[in-house]
Amino acid sequence: MSAYYFYRLITRAKNLFLIYDTSSTGIGSSEYSRFISQLEKVYGCRMHFHNINLQVRPESPLTISVEKTDEILKKIKRYTIDDASRKKLSASSIKTLIKCPLKFYLNHIEGLDDENEESQFMDYATFGTIVHDTLQAFYYPEEGKKNIVTKKQIKDFKDKKLERELIRQVNKTY
Repeated sequence: MSAYYFYRLITRAKNLFLIYDTSSTGIGSSEYSRFISQLEKVYGCRMHFHNINLQVRPESPLTISVEKTDEILKKIKRYTIDDASRKKLSASSIKTLIKCPLKFYLNHIEGLDDENEESQFMDYATFGTIVHDTLQAFYYPEEGKKNIVTKKQIKDFKDKKLERELIRQVNKTY
C-alpha cells in the first residue's frame, strides 16, 4: 500500500486498529510496518500493542487412491486398443491426467462430471464439438469414405441438411 493512500484513509479516524504479521519468516521478518513506526515516532500517536501467537500446524495431505480392479482396468484399456471402439484422449483430458490423475479417473473413466449444475449456455468446447461433428458428417457421409466436395454439394448441404445435422449433433452432444 502506498503511503499516500494509507495516510489519506486514516486522516479523520478517531480510533485506528491495525493488524499486521510479525512472523519470523519472509522478507522483513519480525519487524512491524514502517507506517506504524511513523505514526508512533513522527506523529506521537499512542500505541497499544497486543501480540497474538497462532500455532498453525499444517495437516498432512489426504491421500486418495483407487484400487485397480479388473473392471477399472478394463475401462482404462479402452484408451489403448486399436479399433473403432477406442476412446480418444483430448489435449485437455491429457492435461487433466498429468495435473490430477484422480480427477481424470473420476471424469473420464467413471464418467462423473465435475460440474454440479447444468449451465443454460453451451460452453466453447461443446460448441466446437458440435461444429466439428457436423462438418465431419458432411465430409465423411459414409464411414471411412471421404467426400470430394463441390460448390453444389456445399450449397445443397447448407440448404437441405445443415439444420437437421446440427440438431442431431446438438441432441447427441448437449
